[in-house]
Amino acid sequence: MNMQTTKPLLATALLLSLAACGGGGGGGGGAFPIAAAPAPAAAPVAQAPAPTPVLTDELPPPPPAPDDGVSPPAPAPAPAPVEPPAPPVPKTWKDADCSRTGLTLTACSVDFSDNNSTVTVVSEGGVVDAVQLESIAKAKATSRSLNNGVFGNKAVYGISFLHKLALADYPGIAFEAKLNTSARGDTTIEDDLYVTTTVSPNCDGLSYINLVTLIRDMEPQPTADGYFRYSVKPGEAKWYRTGANTYPVSGGPVLLNGVLNQLQPHGPAMALDAFLGAFPKACIWNFQNPTTQVPGGITPALDFNLGDSETVTNKKAWVKSIVIGDKVVF
Repeated sequence: MNMQTTKPLLATALLLSLAACGGGGGGGGGAFPIAAAPAPAAAPVAQAPAPTPVLTDELPPPPPAPDDGVSPPAPAPAPAPVEPPAPPVPKTWKDADCSRTGLTLTACSVDFSDNNSTVTVVSEGGVVDAVQLESIAKAKATSRSLNNGVFGNKAVYGISFLHKLALADYPGIAFEAKLNTSARGDTTIEDDLYVTTTVSPNCDGLSYINLVTLIRDMEPQPTADGYFRYSVKPGEAKWYRTGANTYPVSGGPVLLNGVLNQLQPHGPAMALDAFLGAFPKACIWNFQNPTTQVPGGITPALDFNLGDSETVTNKKAWVKSIVIGDKVVF
């Protein structure tokens, strides 16, 4: 046999013999097992990303304190709410500035005299100050005065802070006064000193009436150093009015002369009850005065008067301790 042909045949026979041995499943111990192919590698399991740390400025809360049986202090009470400031109280006539410095009139009053007359502050014995009203003997002027439109010499002490005060609310006035009745050449008498109050019956400034009260009707009470205490209130029978006509001249309720007596000639002094009944809105009024040179351009509604529009002789009087209700004027 040719050797080149024999080699392939031997190789084939060997392969067949080996296959027969392996296919028996565990015969003789001389069999050679065939190695199994390695199992495929398992796919890696995806891992969750680590959480990103949260940055903060706050520290972790402290651990709770051990319970030692002592209660913690109570929290401080909340502050009380702050109340807003109260609105300012509207000013009234009682808030008028009546201050003064030295021998001057108070800030709430003025010299409103005519012609050869004056109102000043004097000191008696350097202790007690008083308002002095004085008229010097002199013939009547040839033209009307700028303040009150008169020809004579009349001393007038004016008070103007009562403007628009309801007459029904007016508390009245009280003061001390002394007349210069003992000096030679002085003609002062009790009827020379009086108080006038200008009133607008409907509190509109469209019409007026002058109310007059004389010190002789004010039931004077002696005090000291020749002074007497005087007072008057709306409900007291101490009032007159100026003018000879019934008031008002036309329109509205008519106040006859017998209801509120005129000053000259006159009946007895009367109270203002009838006037207030007819004019319940009546109020004290400072009327505009186009001729006066006194600052403000008004005629003060309440005036102390010494003398009248015809006075041409020497007259003098002193007034002090003036109060309206509880408001001190001087």
